[in-house]
Amino acid sequence: MMGTEFELNTEIAVNTEIAANSEGEPNQEFQGTVAFVTGASRGIGAATARLLAARGAAVGVNYYQSEAAAKSLVASIETAGGTALAVQADITSEDEARAAIDAVEQGLGPISVAVFNAHGLKTPARAPFLKLPQWLIEEVIIRQVRALLIPSRILLPRMAERGRGSVVVVTSTQVLHPAEQMMALAMGKGALEVAVKSFAEEYGPRQVRINAIAPGPICTDATAIMLSAEYKQSRAEVTPLGRLGTPEDVAGPIVALASPSCGFITGATLQVNGGILMA
Repeated sequence: MMGTEFELNTEIAVNTEIAANSEGEPNQEFQGTVAFVTGASRGIGAATARLLAARGAAVGVNYYQSEAAAKSLVASIETAGGTALAVQADITSEDEARAAIDAVEQGLGPISVAVFNAHGLKTPARAPFLKLPQWLIEEVIIRQVRALLIPSRILLPRMAERGRGSVVVVTSTQVLHPAEQMMALAMGKGALEVAVKSFAEEYGPRQVRINAIAPGPICTDATAIMLSAEYKQSRAEVTPLGRLGTPEDVAGPIVALASPSCGFITGATLQVNGGILMA
């Protein structure tokens, strides 16, 4: 698959309207639910927040630096008839994470769905192993882990006390097959998947589910900068579905896994990669 065909496939228009059930009625399975999405100002996080709102959830939209994008997302959700609140926080800071979560719960109500999408990274540190300083490898791993552990330390006990909760953690297909020169990123994502299993074991008896979504190559602002056109072309060519994914391709599975429809699934990692890796 070459040239124009690839460009068309990666720009497939995605229908982001409210999903409907088989009778044509809007799918409102999250009605009365408050959701919190980290790293939600753009990309996978924004698509997830938009879909959760379309399904009836009131959504806390966490952002770090992209205030204008986050407020634009909230405005679009409200225009569509949904409810959302933008909250700024570096989710790797305990004080900032707690303030953001408290603001969402005070403004919208108790959080029972959380999507931990923010990676917490300042740089993906793409380089050969011996050219990466030790401190940078450790920082890439630790910041990813903090972006999960810190909000989890705040939210999981609250969900457990209420006897209800669903958490979805965004990891990566790189846990199974690290991309060239991306070892540090893959190591951090691998740690997240171990944490998901541990959390699921500990909090399952209190009716809190924790799962992971592992996206493959996705066309986002971040990958547009980080990955060359040649690399993205080559990945599309070896993907059975013949294209890279979109944020909406990932948001759908995240929302499905968070929903009551998947109420007997916990500790699982769902691969969302167009078939490039089948596990």
